[in-house]
Amino acid sequence: ICVLAMLLSTASAARHDVMRVQQHRASAEAEGKMVPREINLALRRAQKSAQERLVDLEKAEATASAAKENAASAATTKMSLMEDVKAKTTQQQAQVERSRQAMTDAEEAASKHLNHAGDFEDALAKWNGFSKDVEGMQENVTRMEDKLDAKTRERDAAEEDMMGKKGVVLSANKMKDEAAKAAADADQEAQKAQQELRSLQATFDKAVFKAAKAEAESKEADGVARNAKNDHDDGKRTVELIQKLRMAVEAFYGAVDEFAYSDAPTGQSEVVKDPQLRAAYEKYNDMATIFAELHKFSPDTYQKVKPSLEEINRNYQESIATKCDPTGELSDEDGEPLPGFEEHCETEKWRMRPPARFLKFTEVAKARLQAVDGKILVAIVLPPAMDTCVPVVELAPPRFDVDTQKHEFCAYLEEHGYAVVADVASCADVATARSLMWDFLEAFPQTKVRRDDVKTWDDRYDWLPNPSNGILHGFGFGQSDFMWHLRLLPKVKAAFAAIWRTDDLLVSFDGGNIFRPWRYKRDWLTAGGWFHCDQNARFEDSKGKVCVQGLVTLFDANAESGGLVVIPGSHRCHEAICKRSVLAKRAGDFVPIALDDPILKQGAVLLRAQAGDLLLWDSRTVHCNTPSLTASEVEVDPVPRPDGWQPIRQVGYVCMTPRKFASREVLEKRKDAFVNNGSTSHWPHKFVSGGYPLPTAVPNDPQKISE
Repeated sequence: ICVLAMLLSTASAARHDVMRVQQHRASAEAEGKMVPREINLALRRAQKSAQERLVDLEKAEATASAAKENAASAATTKMSLMEDVKAKTTQQQAQVERSRQAMTDAEEAASKHLNHAGDFEDALAKWNGFSKDVEGMQENVTRMEDKLDAKTRERDAAEEDMMGKKGVVLSANKMKDEAAKAAADADQEAQKAQQELRSLQATFDKAVFKAAKAEAESKEADGVARNAKNDHDDGKRTVELIQKLRMAVEAFYGAVDEFAYSDAPTGQSEVVKDPQLRAAYEKYNDMATIFAELHKFSPDTYQKVKPSLEEINRNYQESIATKCDPTGELSDEDGEPLPGFEEHCETEKWRMRPPARFLKFTEVAKARLQAVDGKILVAIVLPPAMDTCVPVVELAPPRFDVDTQKHEFCAYLEEHGYAVVADVASCADVATARSLMWDFLEAFPQTKVRRDDVKTWDDRYDWLPNPSNGILHGFGFGQSDFMWHLRLLPKVKAAFAAIWRTDDLLVSFDGGNIFRPWRYKRDWLTAGGWFHCDQNARFEDSKGKVCVQGLVTLFDANAESGGLVVIPGSHRCHEAICKRSVLAKRAGDFVPIALDDPILKQGAVLLRAQAGDLLLWDSRTVHCNTPSLTASEVEVDPVPRPDGWQPIRQVGYVCMTPRKFASREVLEKRKDAFVNNGSTSHWPHKFVSGGYPLPTAVPNDPQKISE
């Protein structure tokens, strides 16, 4: 049983191995992709399995023979058990037959397996040959790939060359398109030019006709031109006389001031011997001479300024009376002396300082004279003449940042004589300054001016700024909260510190300027064309760059508002201008420019600026302010504005120079002016008084004086 079981097992294993080999062979034939190593391994395993099965079969035969011998021996020795053994033998024989059959099957299977092994050897040989072919094909493929790479590189180079040529072609096509477009544009321009030519031809024909007509009227035109020139010359002379009158009035008041402050003799009989009084009288005669010439040259103008002469005369007499009678007890309501006046003047000593009523009288009289004077200039209409007209155009100059562009704006100022520094005042600073200006105007004694009522901004309601140029000076304005608010802005001082390269500076006690809205009332337009420079080269201390003026604007400055006008580069011709000026010989640092001065032919520019900007100009630069450049194009429209009427210009003049320029005497006078609410000109280091403060002004605390 054991032998048969072993044989069955062996036969089954052989059959299984044969089936596996057949499957491997079928798979190899179907795919043709098995690598030689796997085929060899499969073949070796099949051969080994076949050999093992043969050994098993031999063992099975040996076992069967032994069993047969044992059976015969058992039959002989165990007769008693024959029947049982015979039955078993029969079974064993059947099993042997089956084993033999199995062995036969195994032999056949082994034979088949050997045949299959031979087939595998043939297949392996074929596979090896195929592998060699494949290796050869791979080598060919490698060579083809190398050739392909070379061809690819050649193709890439060719493509790059092609792209370059394509770019050239595209560029050429683009140039061709542009040329075609340019040609089309040129054709259109040519057609347009032909149309314009035809139009010009028609215009020329009309002009020829008009010229023929004008030729017939030439004699009449010549007469009109001569009359216009005469009118212009007369008007020019009138303006010059008015300017001379201004200077004479200032000189007269200076002499009167010196007389009023002088330590004069004690008796009236000595009054006429007082040198200051004689000087004032000489200045008065100068004014009278100019008035007489004005009467001869322009009777109408003379009638307009005659009241100012009477005002000056009353002021002159009042100053003398005040010296003798400071309390006014010996004069009637009209200022005429009462009995005992002469006797009193013989015994009473004159006071060193005139009383407050005299100061107020002189200040108000001067303001009225300026108002009359300004209206005269506005009323004079000069016929246009090429040698006197000063063209003014609007200019938007660069706006420099004082923090980051100090060198740039200083260089621009040196080159052009002016510069604009942006945003030295914030929006809040601007709003505060506007309100402080109105605070000062509304605080004037007995004034009716109110910021929210445009009707009260008229001259008859004590409007303090000069109607002819908008300047507000005197009345203690130089020490107002408005002016100190602007002077103390950090960026204002930073700008002047950059100009002078030091922060040890003095500031002027200067004034301001207001333009009323001319759209509400055209009479509020100021006068332009009063070109001047504020530095006289005839003085040794006024040569070269010694002063730079400035203003902080609280509203936008443009052609509609008017504002600061300068002649760019005129500071480089300063000494020549002063030499040509006849008025400069008798003037201080205010040098009016004659209407026929060649510097005016260069033209002037109105500087655009934004609210909060600082406008700077060299004092040698020819300048003035001008009214709106668009007023003639716009109708007056007094309809109330939703947000109320506002001034169109509101500025504060600020000037700073190095402290080392000033003498000790000037520094002491400046301290006194600060305490007593005094104003000055634009010069910080020259003490030029700018009018008297109001009698109601409260002295300032000297502890607030900044060194």
